[in-house]
Amino acid sequence: MKFQQAGCQLLMFFVGVDILAHDVMFISFNMACSSWDSS
Repeated sequence: MKFQQAGCQLLMFFVGVDILAHDVMFISFNMACSSWDSS
């Protein structure tokens, strides 16, 4: 049971990292686009 709980926490961690990485990519892409527009 304890192993299953640790696996669930690990899965949530990877899902969170995946979402965070997606947000960082999206934000950096938007910043790049806005910097291109202003030039």
